[in-house]
Amino acid sequence: MDIFDYINSRDIAEHCRDTNKVWTPHEMAVLINLCHRPTIDKHAAWKALITDYPDMPIPKTELCDGYDSLHEKLAEWIAYEERLITLFMTPEEGAVYRYNDWSGYYKDPDLVFDTYEAALSHAMDEFKYERTYTHVIRMTKTFRNGKGDITAFFSNDEKHEIVWIFPESKQYDDYIDLSKGRLFDADIALPTPFKRGDILTYRKGWDKEGDGDIFVFDSFELRDESSRMWHDNNEIGGIYSGNSHNIRVRGYSLCDSGHIYDYTSSYDHEQLEYHRENLTGNECLLHYISRYMRGDLGLGALMALQCRFVLKHMIDANEWLYQFETDSSIPDYPKETLREHSPSSGIFWVISDDSDYTDYRLIRFSVPCSGDGIPLKTPSVPLNTKDGTAYGFKETWESQIRHHVKHAAYNEQSHRHYPRGRVKVLGNRAVIFLSPEIFLAHIVEDIKTEFGLDKIRAGNIRITADESLRCLNTPR
Repeated sequence: MDIFDYINSRDIAEHCRDTNKVWTPHEMAVLINLCHRPTIDKHAAWKALITDYPDMPIPKTELCDGYDSLHEKLAEWIAYEERLITLFMTPEEGAVYRYNDWSGYYKDPDLVFDTYEAALSHAMDEFKYERTYTHVIRMTKTFRNGKGDITAFFSNDEKHEIVWIFPESKQYDDYIDLSKGRLFDADIALPTPFKRGDILTYRKGWDKEGDGDIFVFDSFELRDESSRMWHDNNEIGGIYSGNSHNIRVRGYSLCDSGHIYDYTSSYDHEQLEYHRENLTGNECLLHYISRYMRGDLGLGALMALQCRFVLKHMIDANEWLYQFETDSSIPDYPKETLREHSPSSGIFWVISDDSDYTDYRLIRFSVPCSGDGIPLKTPSVPLNTKDGTAYGFKETWESQIRHHVKHAAYNEQSHRHYPRGRVKVLGNRAVIFLSPEIFLAHIVEDIKTEFGLDKIRAGNIRITADESLRCLNTPR
């Protein structure tokens, strides 16, 4: 049996596999219990533990009484759940079935069925378009004679298998005896590959805990000093008691408006994974929080970026800018004023038939940048250098100028036919690299205006004549 396949997080599983992590048979049983697999698959894995792995005592902990034989208790647990599933699926006089989503909210509390198959068929039809949000269907068998209820969770996919089942009555003595012993409570150490500044999320499974949470990882913290486990080299662990660990994850996340808040969670550590999808909207700010936490971005730049995200949210939502704790307020500024012209990095060409460039056209491709040179928004013309951080002359000319009707007068020429230049904004300073033949006062002032360099002190702007930027027709 490949125990790594029973770890919910693909990234933690791969890391444990690469580091040859080894667990005891009891710890393996706990990992199997936590995995997002149908109950029948868990039973098969536990049976493999019984037949293929040595028996061992279950150690006594604060929450576990301790047992002499893991094999014996696993067999009891499997038999118990199999009996419970049979009882749940068997129609009985005086018993009805009802279903809802994971939250336990009944959309129609008066809707009941005589068999679980009828209830499941109706639920499948109702939730078939909600699989992104409703991962499981919760169904309860209710006995009108007071015998007690049984609840089962079915996966909301093509198979609709039971992934969890339990009674909601203390009349099931065999369940109470086993649960008192906390069979699957144990200190489990899971080494992780995560480092400070990584953008993480929770892998979506049949439970909905954590779905949608995206945050920048900071650290794992000990939640209870009385615990005998400590996270070392990013190892996480804890006494799993059904809903909490003694280790919590800490980081930073965002609300919809772009405000940053302290993120903590004590649940589902075994589901943590790298966030693989593209960041959209205000989520893009997480990228800059990550860079700040790794030391690649200054605090001032991060705060400036956050302010822009917050203002953009308020502008897009057409909200008033007010509501300070001091009960003060600021005037309602027009949107044009709030969208201030920021210094921009980019490239440009100067198109002219005059040797003295008294009459010319400046063509630029630019993106507003923070004081640290970080783009403040996604440009309409994508950055196209190999590393994706700037504009290339040839790439931009071929994709944006050649064959475009509005550039018909000159777009058949090479990208080197006209003098060109580049503007770089970094650390509240700017450098203008340009062809020597256009190192002219009126053109330089035009470049400063077009790239918003009036926001930078004149003494912090350097202008450099670069021979490599000359046009092909100009002698050196």
